[in-house]
Amino acid sequence: MAGECQELADQDYDFLYDDSRHLLAIGYDAASHRKDDSFYDLLASESRLGSFVGIAQGKLPVEHWFRLGRLVTIRRGKTILLSWGGSMFEYLMPRLVMPGYDHTLLGQTCEAVVDQQIDYGRKRGVPWAFRVRRKTVPMQA
Repeated sequence: MAGECQELADQDYDFLYDDSRHLLAIGYDAASHRKDDSFYDLLASESRLGSFVGIAQGKLPVEHWFRLGRLVTIRRGKTILLSWGGSMFEYLMPRLVMPGYDHTLLGQTCEAVVDQQIDYGRKRGVPWAFRVRRKTVPMQA
């Protein structure tokens, strides 16, 4: 079991890493043998965990961390990071295994995201962390 865990943890980042951008490609198309044209470029995303682990293992350069974008907005007087889709997964998944610190931009962001989700649920009368999607009804011909 420990050997299997070690194998799973021993990832090769080279085929996704773009040396000129210092970012990881979102994916790899095995059929065409090429990296995706899009990149994980925001700190406030689930990819933060892979970046953190890759740097900790010495498989990604530290510079990669500082190339992750830190787009911000203000909510209720607090500066928070933006993610691509604003999902709880993007913001909070890395916190399952990464350390979190109060009074930091990431910590403040995670608190604000949870507060926003609670507000969203309260206003719509649904459990928080869920998004209610309206059912689309096809138009009659």
